[in-house]
Amino acid sequence: MPPARPPNSAARTARLAAWIASLVVLVGSMVLLGWAYDIPVPKSVLPGWVSMNPSTAACFIMIGVALRLLARPSGAFGQRRTIFFSAIARFFVLLVALVAVLTLGEYVLGWSPGIDHWLVSGVLGTVGTPHPGRMAPDAALGFILLAVALWINGGARKTRRGMLASVSIGLLVIIFTLAALATYAMLGSGAYSWFGSNNMAASSAILFIMLGAAIIAIGWQPDVLSWSLNGRTTAAFACGMAVLVFIGLSNSRSQFWMEERRNQIAHDETVLRNITDLMIEITDAQAHLRSYLITGNEQFKTDYVEAANNSLAGLDTLRKLVAGTPHDQRQFDWIEQQINAQLQWMQQMVQIDRGGMSNAARNEMVARGEALRDDMHNAFDEIDVGHREFAGQLEREWKKVSFFVYLTISIGTFGGLLIFLAVIFRLNFAESERAQRERALRGSEEHFRAVAQSANDAIITGTGTGNIVGWNAAAERLFGYAETEILGQPLTQLMPERFRMPHRTGLTRVVAGGEPHVIGKTVEWAGLRKDGGEFPLEISLGQWQSAEGQFFTAIIRDITERKQAEATVLQLNAELEEKVLARTAELERARLEAERASRAKSEF
Repeated sequence: MPPARPPNSAARTARLAAWIASLVVLVGSMVLLGWAYDIPVPKSVLPGWVSMNPSTAACFIMIGVALRLLARPSGAFGQRRTIFFSAIARFFVLLVALVAVLTLGEYVLGWSPGIDHWLVSGVLGTVGTPHPGRMAPDAALGFILLAVALWINGGARKTRRGMLASVSIGLLVIIFTLAALATYAMLGSGAYSWFGSNNMAASSAILFIMLGAAIIAIGWQPDVLSWSLNGRTTAAFACGMAVLVFIGLSNSRSQFWMEERRNQIAHDETVLRNITDLMIEITDAQAHLRSYLITGNEQFKTDYVEAANNSLAGLDTLRKLVAGTPHDQRQFDWIEQQINAQLQWMQQMVQIDRGGMSNAARNEMVARGEALRDDMHNAFDEIDVGHREFAGQLEREWKKVSFFVYLTISIGTFGGLLIFLAVIFRLNFAESERAQRERALRGSEEHFRAVAQSANDAIITGTGTGNIVGWNAAAERLFGYAETEILGQPLTQLMPERFRMPHRTGLTRVVAGGEPHVIGKTVEWAGLRKDGGEFPLEISLGQWQSAEGQFFTAIIRDITERKQAEATVLQLNAELEEKVLARTAELERARLEAERASRAKSEF
């Protein structure tokens, strides 16, 4: 069991976690209301931000409720209410974990159980995703991590290992959501996460950071999570790690960005090639129709019909190709309008030719056809120019991103190298100082041990838990135990049974900070030898503190001979006192007899 924190500290962290939980529930509820009533601002929390997904908002509400139920000082409720609230919290935690796991399953396995639209159907405005309404994968991962941490905190037994895992998870959530938040400051709108998928909303990232901080607050145990490095070294390590992580994530994100741009270029080239083929087919249809109208050869008519059908097939192919891309779809609508006008004109020319027409009508139709052809050529030229401009823009962006990646890697590598060199030199200096201190301490310990081993008095060192960790030769002679068999044994093994309970009580009181009664004083006690013999002793007790805890050192002297001498002196004093009393009584009798003799003589 981890040691309890001071009550005031536990109450403060519980209040902090409760405030965070309440804020998370409030924001999640506001987002859901925004989706329910189609109000733009509540969806995104702040104007201009990317909208938070409704399923994400629902998970935030459940996580917030679970945290609010678990964020309470120990003993705030009775045992039954505590168990009841923990059960409710774990239910919400399991529900959130289920939704998050199903969402990740959608991304990994490509299947869809329909959870994207359980709350709101037809979600719009999601940036950078082909799956409108679906929670971002990094958000799903964050909810899974939070669920694990809260499950640990909701358990009946809170172990050191569990608390360490909980705090580590909270820190991990903060780190990767900070990385997700950083994407909004890089390479555009932040629509793409570090790993190429759609990014979580900025409001979601902020809530994840707050929840991670709350997890750390309610699970922090200073003795479990103590840190030995000094502040400067820790800061240098943190900066170095941040630089390396930033380089890796930036490179990863840039690679996905470049891959997407490469796919866009390939798609654009395919569209342009299909447009060119369509242009060729419609031009062939015009040429064959003109030849048929001039010569009346049926073969030209057959070729015209084939070219017209190929044009229609090309339109269908192009329609499928541009589906889902709004810019290409608008261009296709324009092209389709021009192609249909051309095909309609050519069909009219065939029908008029069958019924016969005047030269004026023929000339008018030809002029109209030429105008339609010119319009179509102009449209194709504009599209070609547009695609070339788009390709140029992509090339410029490509160069910009490549330069950014090169600059990031170069500066980051150089900066990281400097940081780690500084850390290495600092650690080397610290290690040298530590080695010197260890040598000095070892020499001091050897000196103390030599003095202790040569001392005539027994010197025994014990821990705050009452176990023996120091034992000199005089102690071995005094109590009869060898050093190898007594180290680690309780101090009570060296005292009679009647003194053991008072010793334990006093040790517990002193370790807890209570007033010492015998420390710093010399008192008489009773010892117990290995053979069971009891003997009187004189003990001087001292207390000292180190990084490993509290220790007590006792200097013990056998006072058996002194006690025997004192007893002899007391006996001699008693005998002398008896002799003095007897002699005094004898003298008193002689005095009385002399007085009686003197009175008798006077009377005679």
